[in-house]
Amino acid sequence: MKKTNLIILLITLGFLTLGMVSLINFYYYTLEIRTIDIDFKVGDRIGINLDTDKLWFGTVKPGASATRSIIISNDFDFPISIKFLVKGELEDNIAFSENNVIINSKKNKEIRVTANAPRGMSFGNYSSTMKVVLRRA
Repeated sequence: MKKTNLIILLITLGFLTLGMVSLINFYYYTLEIRTIDIDFKVGDRIGINLDTDKLWFGTVKPGASATRSIIISNDFDFPISIKFLVKGELEDNIAFSENNVIINSKKNKEIRVTANAPRGMSFGNYSSTMKVVLRRA
């Protein structure tokens, strides 16, 4: 009985240690997580929206795509890594020119984001959210 309790105690301590290390790693290395709304329309004509409150792609016809550029600046004194995550209706329709990118200190990087409307995509408004995760490289 005592041996079983000791094994359970050691396993519990192992999981607690692993959890603490994971939390410290996340909070030390993750600098910022920014969420940006994405808006994309599929219709029978082409339309442009240059507003900056969201990542707007305007309106495209089925079988076409629209691309926007974003510039990420690293103002830190160390390199950072950038990862983009898309969730929602468009997660299979958004592509990045680069993902999991390392940007050196005091440098900028332009990333092209493309929204694709495959042939046969229904007319309508589509939205998603994009998370931009900045971490120490």
